Amino acid sequence: MRLALVILVAGTACGADLRAESARSRIGTGGGLAPDAVHALVRAHVPEVRACYEQFAKAEGRPMGVVRFAWTVDPSGAVTGLQVVATTLHSSSIEGCIADEVRRWTFPAAPRATEVSEYPFTF
Repeated sequence: MRLALVILVAGTACGADLRAESARSRIGTGGGLAPDAVHALVRAHVPEVRACYEQFAKAEGRPMGVVRFAWTVDPSGAVTGLQVVATTLHSSSIEGCIADEVRRWTFPAAPRATEVSEYPFTF
């Protein structure tokens, strides 16, 4: 199931918008979390993702692009196996900061693990 939702957070200090593109995300539903639950938690953490961009963007010439992450939410709600699956942002500093933030997120518990095979953030 794919949801048609794009989260746009405008007016960052560096002049870039951030979109957490749930409409382009791929989330497995085989007994794990519902996609809505994943999207809700990502929306709640958009300020931390934006802060990662702002922390490094000025020094790196305000890179623009998309970074796509994949991860697993284990049944306890912990994020495991996080990786960058594709990027046009090409900023290891920003990508690493976002990855560190995502690893700290705690999702609701579920009977089974949830595979988030792609979640794009566009700057």
